[in-house]
Amino acid sequence: MFFSDIPLHLVFVIGIIIVFIGIGLKDHNPGIVVMGLGLFVMIYVIIQKAIEVFGY
Repeated sequence: MFFSDIPLHLVFVIGIIIVFIGIGLKDHNPGIVVMGLGLFVMIYVIIQKAIEVFGY
């Protein structure tokens, strides 16, 4: 059961890293895009985990 969550955790951590990269580029438009991309990745992981836990 624990090992099935590892891909979701990895994607979530990658999303956080992408957001931090975007924060580093915040003064430029690509930084805002990268932060948004990281946010979408983290939201995707949260939704997938909610579907897994509560079923659909």
